[in-house]
Amino acid sequence: MTVVQFLRRSGSALALLFLSSCTLANTVPDAVLKIVSATDVRNFTMAEASVEDGMRWGIWEEGSSDARTSYLALFADKKSIWSTQWQDAYNPALQIVPDWQWHGHAVAAVTLQFGAAAVQLSVYGLDDKKQPVKLFEKDAASIGWLISDKGQRLLALYDAKPTTLVATCYSWNESAGKLNTQPCK
Repeated sequence: MTVVQFLRRSGSALALLFLSSCTLANTVPDAVLKIVSATDVRNFTMAEASVEDGMRWGIWEEGSSDARTSYLALFADKKSIWSTQWQDAYNPALQIVPDWQWHGHAVAAVTLQFGAAAVQLSVYGLDDKKQPVKLFEKDAASIGWLISDKGQRLLALYDAKPTTLVATCYSWNESAGKLNTQPCK
């Protein structure tokens, strides 16, 4: 269990007590402490964006079931330096894709639910000045990850057709910093 997972499961009072007594508290951004202590925060996750620069992505959801907002933020120097949000999005998930590199850093794949059969995937990277850039965004009925016959990671976006889900697969093109369609095998 990561420190952030512990914080979310522990409840705000126990989480803050843990942080104040732990040497790891020096590495947790102040903005994160504020986020995890809020009572309406769910699905909080952090992941490294640039290890050598101490930059981390954070994703979470706030609000009630009838008014939710999901957030993606970039943290550095113990503070939030960039963020974006999606109204009416829930179940945010963050996945770092280590074999998909852009400007020497792994890209971050963000998935959000907008309804029972509406998923959005956004791919973010850090440019050469370590600023966040949205590299790709697409809506689908469902998403998945595959390994091709050549051992390459593929993103599968499934569209709802009249009787079945049909996949469109994408591979990462590092030199262009974008996803290219590719056969799903």
